[in-house]
Amino acid sequence: MTVEVVPEAELETAREGLREVRARGVRWLLDHVGDDGKPAAADLRNGYYRMPWTFALVGEHEVAAQVMSWIERNALTATGDLREGVPREAFTSRWATYPHSLLAQGAWALERYDTALALVDTMRKSFQDPETGGAFMERQEVRTGRQFVFPTAQLGLAALASGQSDVAQAAFGWFDRLWAAQPELPHVLYASWGPNGLRTVADQEDEFISRVDFREPRQAFYNPGISAAFLSRYYMVTRDERRARSPRACCGCPLPVPRRSTTTGSRCRSASSAGAPRWPPRSTRPATT
Repeated sequence: MTVEVVPEAELETAREGLREVRARGVRWLLDHVGDDGKPAAADLRNGYYRMPWTFALVGEHEVAAQVMSWIERNALTATGDLREGVPREAFTSRWATYPHSLLAQGAWALERYDTALALVDTMRKSFQDPETGGAFMERQEVRTGRQFVFPTAQLGLAALASGQSDVAQAAFGWFDRLWAAQPELPHVLYASWGPNGLRTVADQEDEFISRVDFREPRQAFYNPGISAAFLSRYYMVTRDERRARSPRACCGCPLPVPRRSTTTGSRCRSASSAGAPRWPPRSTRPATT
């Protein structure tokens, strides 16, 4: 494996560029929130489920709270599900739990604990496979049984942030089963599960997200990236060495990855590209085992 040492000056230049990109992105988002907290185009599509978490993460807590309040009033049911119509229509047949997970993390960061726990409880009861621990791709009315890496990892992250150890443990069990069934690691990661087990042959519409070849460019590297984000945090809670090995396996990395490093390797880019925040926030209580 080729390892490149990046000079500190180059790293700082890159960090400064990222800070400016972040600032421009935040300004754009702020310009697309109404005075009552309503996100732009909310009547057309649910593209706002990540907003409360994002605003809280960058320090815009007042706007985050306004958007979260608007979502609570207009997009969520009392039991923590998306309302029928625009809030849920895009997530009926694909990525059904993704909005719930991101909204739960945003609500927890804003200390809306009741909202966060209702969202996680809805996922526990209606969207997490009680046998595998994976997140179902679809809502119950159109469910095929397909389960994918990144929604399951996001479900696990929301469970860790809100202290729901049973949901997080079940999600880890799904990953443990998925890794054990992999036939081509460290070169290829198959990222979906179905009623018959590991799906090595995906439907045409799922082909890109279902298979990651670490030897090729332009892959769905967010799959191993978010897996590492969840599994490393799960290890922080459980301190189980088996869990510590899992993030390296999912990224196709044959060597341990240091906690703080200024090196990058071609085999490990997916781990560094996860884009995972510093999570959970200080206000969260850790999951218990």
